[in-house]
Order: sequence, then C-alpha cells, then structure tokens
Amino acid sequence: MTSHWADLRRDKDIERLGVMADEVRFLVSEAEIELDPQSQVLDRDWITRVVDRVSATLSIMVIGQVSSGKSSLINSLLGRKLLITDSKPTDGVVAVLNPLDEGAPEEYAERVWSDGTNTRFESVEHAVQFLRQQKALSEQQVACREVRLYLREPLLRRLRLINTPGLADRLQAFEDVTLRYLREDESDLVLWTFYPESAGNAGEAGVFARALADRREAVLGVVTRSLEDRDDDPEYDPHHDPRLTGPGGVVDVLRENLGAHLTDIVLYDSHEARQLVARQQQKPALAADSDFQRELERCGYLPLRRALDDLVGPFGERIERSRVRLLLLRCAGHAKELADVLGTAKNEFRRRAAFSRAYLDEWARLERDVIEPGRTQMRDEIRTVAAERAPELTSLYGRVSADTVLEHFTLVRTLVGEAANWVGAGESAAERLDRQIRSAIARAEEESSFWERVNVRGVCVADEHLRRLQQDLRDVGRLEAPADGGEGEGAAVPLGRPGADAQEAANAAAAIAGTAAAKAAAAAWGKLTAQQAAQEAAKEAAKEAVKKASKESTKHTAKALVGTVLTVFFAALTAADFRKLVKDFGKDRDALAGKLRARYAAEEANFAGRIFDHLAAPAERRLEQALRSPRASLAHRAQDVALWEEKAARAQRVRDQLTALAHDFTERAGR
Repeated sequence: MTSHWADLRRDKDIERLGVMADEVRFLVSEAEIELDPQSQVLDRDWITRVVDRVSATLSIMVIGQVSSGKSSLINSLLGRKLLITDSKPTDGVVAVLNPLDEGAPEEYAERVWSDGTNTRFESVEHAVQFLRQQKALSEQQVACREVRLYLREPLLRRLRLINTPGLADRLQAFEDVTLRYLREDESDLVLWTFYPESAGNAGEAGVFARALADRREAVLGVVTRSLEDRDDDPEYDPHHDPRLTGPGGVVDVLRENLGAHLTDIVLYDSHEARQLVARQQQKPALAADSDFQRELERCGYLPLRRALDDLVGPFGERIERSRVRLLLLRCAGHAKELADVLGTAKNEFRRRAAFSRAYLDEWARLERDVIEPGRTQMRDEIRTVAAERAPELTSLYGRVSADTVLEHFTLVRTLVGEAANWVGAGESAAERLDRQIRSAIARAEEESSFWERVNVRGVCVADEHLRRLQQDLRDVGRLEAPADGGEGEGAAVPLGRPGADAQEAANAAAAIAGTAAAKAAAAAWGKLTAQQAAQEAAKEAAKEAVKKASKESTKHTAKALVGTVLTVFFAALTAADFRKLVKDFGKDRDALAGKLRARYAAEEANFAGRIFDHLAAPAERRLEQALRSPRASLAHRAQDVALWEEKAARAQRVRDQLTALAHDFTERAGR
C-alpha cells in the first residue's frame, strides 16, 4: 500500500479514475439518466477534494443516536458550552468546527447549501440557533449541506470536529446526512457516542456498522454520562462499576455487538470533563496537580485523549496509514459507483438501440404486409373504375367523330381543300376534318363533364384506400416510443390527412380536371385515332376526285388551277358522271363514319388503360406523399441503431475498466 499522502497526489490510478469519471458523466448525460443530486457521480470536484485531504487538519467526526451526548462531548473537549444540548433532538445539520485564521478579528460562521454556495451568519450564536432543530425550519436545514464554525480554540489548531444529526431522528433526511458523511469519509477518526441505557442496540448497530465497515482502527466508542448522579461522590469510579465494566455490563455489550468496528471504548462524562477543562484553561498549573489529574481520569477525559493518541500513532504515522487506506477504499467505492451507473447507462443505450431496430423491423413488416398489398388493392380498384368508364368514353368519341364526318365531310369541301393544298394555298381536307373532329370531341367532353367525374371518382378511391391504410397502421403498426421522446407511446405511424373531406376532394378533382394539359394528355390517344382515321378516309376520297378533275385540266398551269380547278372539273364532267361521283362519295362517307365507330369500340381496352394511367398516377403520388414523412425517419433510425450500440459498447468498456480499477484500489488498501 502507498505509505505517504504525497505519493497519492501523483498516483496514476487516481488520475485515471478522474478521467474516467468525466467519461461517465458524459455517457450518463447522453443516456439522460436522472441521478440523486447528492450523487458523487455528479461531483466534478470529488477527486480534487479527496486528494486535497492530504494537507487537511486531522478531522474527528462524532456520531450516535439522538441525545446520546454528541454535542456535550464536543463542548467538553472545547471547555466551553458552545453547542446546545437537550434531551430532545437538537442538531439537524452537520456542524464543522474549524480553527480561526490568525489575524481574523472575530469568530464567525457560515452555512454551505447543497449547491455549494455559502451564506454567512450574523454571528456564531445565530449559527448555533440554526443548528437547533426546534429553532429552524426543517426545509432550510435539509437544504443546507453543513454549517461551518470558525472558532478561536487551541484544540482546533490541531484538529477539526464534526458534529452530526442523531440516528433515529424525527426526520429521515437528517439521519441520511450523517450516513452520507460516513460514506464519504469526511473524517480521519470517528467518536461513536452511546448512552449507557441503550448502548449497542440492534438498530444503531445495523445502520452505523454498515457505514463504518471500511474504518478499521479508526472508530472509538464513547459511553457518555458515566458519572450521572454520582459526580459529587469522589469515591465513585465508573471504571470499577460492574454495571458499566462488569460481566454483561455496558462495555461487554458493546464489545459483543460492535467489537469488529470499535478500536477501544472509553467511559466519559461530558458535563464533568467540560468543567475541568475550563478550569485548566483558566489555571494551566492544574496540569501538575495530581488530584486534578485523577478527576480528569475519573471523568474519562484523559483516557479519551490517550485513546486518540493511540489511534493517531507516533508522529501521526498510524493516522496517515489509516488515511491512505480510507482514501484508497473511497476511490474503490467511487469506481464501483461509477461502474454501477454505467451499467444503467449501457442498458438505456441498448434499450434505445433495440427500440430503433424494432421500429425498422416493424416498418419492413408494414411495407410487406400492409402498404404494398394496400397499394395493389388501390390499383385494382382504380383499374375497375377505368374499365367501367371506358365504354362511355369510346362511345362518346365514336359518336362525335361519326357525326362530324357526316356533317362536314362533303365532296365539294374535300375537292376545294385538296386543290388548295395541292398548290400550297390552304389546309388539306384531312387536316380540316381532323380539326373539326378534335373540336367536337373537346366540346362533347366539356358538356358531359367526363373527366371531372372520372377524377372525382379516382380521388374517392384514393381517399378510401388511405383511410383503410391509416386504420391498418393503427391496428398493427403501433410502436412504443423511447423515453427521450419521439412518436409518443401508442402513436400510429403518421400518414398526414389521407381522409380528406368532401371539399378537399372536390378541389383536388377540379385542379386535375381544370387543366388543359391534363385533359389533352388523357384524350391524346383517342384523338390521334380519330385524326388518323379521318385523314385516311378523306385522302382516299379526295385523291379519286382530284384524279378525275386533273385529266381535264392538264393544259393549265398550277397557278391557274387555283382559280379554275373547280370550273374545269365540273365542265369536264357530264351530268351522269357527276351524279355517280356524288353517290360514290356519299357511300364512302357513310363507310368512314361506321369505320370510326367500330375503331373506337375495338379500342375500348386501350382506352381503359389510358384512364387507369390517368387516375393511378395522382393516387400513387398521394400515397407516396403520405408515407414520405415516416419513411424519412428510417435512415435516422438506422443511424440511431449504430449510434446507441456504439455508446453501449463504449459504456461497457469503461465499466470493465472501472471494475478492474476498483479491484486494484481494494487490493492496495488491504496490503
């Protein structure tokens, strides 16, 4: 074991513990674990404060049950009645008695709050009153870590005294203060006070013994009030009183129950000792008075001083060894506490990684079992709508195209158009017929509101599908949210507003149907079919008519034909020929109208496909838009899995290092 405090200032293991403590605080913060505000894990100055005890004054802590004589003992050591004594609980806060700096004008006191801030009292007397439970609000006392008294006392030049709230206090919080001080080893020696009638009871032994488990050779038992009601009897010596020292007496009971923790036991009377010490302070010559020294022996003052000297050892060597051992054990305990906290942090990191992984797995299942089957069902329903609407559209196109041919496709118009087109002076008959059919179809579509009705039906199908999808995701896709926030417990995967109201559906339909581009794209194939059919029929009919006319006008130039082709054409024909030509053209026109109706009827399946494409595209876009937000989080979830798993592994590595370090500290303390 390291034998000198100075060596511990440069101890590599303690330095490593400080570095790892910072790492633990970072990981605990990342895991968002709430710790007790008094936890050593949160104390960034713990290592510094502990090692600074190297140069600290020797510290003695006084502990014991309520009204066991703790305050009276301290008063007797000082030779003055400083702390309030009472049969009821008195001290609710730890009181630390420190030496007053040389040159300080007067004694003073201050309170140290739980957050480390200090507040100075008006006077030492005010501080003493604050320590008294019945004179101060318990809430203020619990919020106070300790009260420091800076006194001009010769004894305090060599040591400092720490008085603690009693065990079995009226408030558990006061008892916890004492136990925390014991666990943090804020002292070199412990004086454990006992009232004779209740010395070494099971409750006291159990609580304090656990807190003092690591303080071998540093705890002195003090039985107080040993001269009670006998102080005026000079012949009475408590060391010869069977009730105290005989078989089954108080000392025997203490050795039997607490012998593993107590280095020695002293019989002491605080009231008598305080008076004698005060007399000696006034008359130093009494130190050579044998009768006076016997009185100090009888009241236990001299035995207590000898016991303290034995604990400290020659030149303080024993107490230094005890300090080193306690510091190493404190470091071991600190490392264990850090390791335990890291175990909690590691479990939290793994829980978060597992949640994110489960989220990804659940979404993969939803895509496979819910979303894709739902998409297929939606497309099937849209395909059904398209098949139902296709006959209406083919009938409309066929009827309008045929009516247009019958109305506008005449022999004279055809001949004039072809002649003009031949010499480059106008559109062909086929082009004119195509334009007329196109215009008639557009008017018929507008009047019948075909595409508006189709689009509204498509929006309704998409709405219904998104409603069902939302419900399916609620039923099978509920995921529990992590503790740090997120989707919230039991929250369904968000899908925006798949169930839009009627106005939204109408607006969506109007937006689609109201654009010329959308309508043109939807009807393009059908119009192209009409155009091709009209052009084909018109070109054949016009070709024959012009061929006949051209035979009679081969002597004229192309330019002259522009003005005279019809005149020549009609002049060259006999009445019989003209009647035959008109009759033949009429047959061809009727055949063309019938051919258009048949062509559209034959293309019904293709029209259904075009309607499906027109409706499926916006429905798919709505579905993808609804899923965009939850899907966008999947990449982050995958990153979260890797992040939390890495942090869990990091926490485990540091935890293993801390566990090994705690073992090393414990071994060094036991050497």
